[in-house]
Amino acid sequence: MIVRIVSAIIMAVLVTLAVFFVPPLIFKGIILLLIMGGLYEFFKLALPAEPIYQEAGWIWGIALASSILFLKGPYAFLTALLAGLFIVTLIYMKNATTLEGVTSKIGLTLLGAVYLGATLPFFGLARELSHGRALIFMGISAAAMSDTFALFGGKAFGRHKFAPLTSPNKTMEGFAAGLIGSVLAVFVVRQIAWADLPLHHVVIIGILIGFIGPMGDLIESLFKRDYHVKDSGHIIPGHGGFLDRLDAMIFVGPFVYLYARFL
Repeated sequence: MIVRIVSAIIMAVLVTLAVFFVPPLIFKGIILLLIMGGLYEFFKLALPAEPIYQEAGWIWGIALASSILFLKGPYAFLTALLAGLFIVTLIYMKNATTLEGVTSKIGLTLLGAVYLGATLPFFGLARELSHGRALIFMGISAAAMSDTFALFGGKAFGRHKFAPLTSPNKTMEGFAAGLIGSVLAVFVVRQIAWADLPLHHVVIIGILIGFIGPMGDLIESLFKRDYHVKDSGHIIPGHGGFLDRLDAMIFVGPFVYLYARFL
C-alpha cells in the first residue's frame, strides 16, 4: 500500500508539471510515449505469440496518434487509418502460416491501434484550446477522484454489483460516490484555474467524466479478463502497467476536447 501511495504522489506531481509547465511540443511527445507504452502492453496481451503482428499494430497505432498530434485534420488521420489497414492486411497475408483466425487478428490489430492511437492524442489538442491546461487537469483530476471516491464508497456502502463479470468489486453505490468525487474535483480545479467557468458546466463535465472514466476502466478490465491477467504490465510500482493507469483517461481525452470545442 505504501508503494502504491508513493507512486501515486509521484505521478500526480509529474502530471501537474507536464500539464501546466511543459512546452506544447514536449507535452505531445510525452503523450506519444505513453501511447507507445500502452500499445506495447496491449499487443503483448492480444497477440502474445505473434511478434510481427505486435510490431505492425504498434507502428500503426503510433502513426494514427502522430497524425492527430502533429498533422491534424481529418484527412491525415483517415489516410493513416486506411493506409495502415491496407499495409497490415498485406503483412498478415504474407506472414500467415495458417489462414484460420487471420481475420480476428487483423481486427485485434485495428482495435488496439484505434483504442489508444485515436483517443489519447486529444489531450494534446485540448491543451491548445483556451483554458486548455485547466481543462486537461479537470479531466485527469475528475477521473482520479472518481476512482478514489468509488473505491471508498464501495467499501463503505457497496451492496449491488455494477458489472460482476468484468469487475466483481465495483458496485452501484461506489459508482454513485464516484460521480460525487468527479464533480467535486472539477469544482476545485475551476476555483483554482478557471474561475469564470459557469457552474452548470462544472456539474455537466463532472457527471459525464464520472461516467466516462469508470467505463474506460471497465473496458480495459474487459480486455484483461479475456486474457486472464490482473495487470497489463508492471512498470509502475503498485499500479501495474501503462494501460492500468491510462484506462480511465482513454475516453476522457476525446470528451474534454469535444465538449470544449463544440459546447
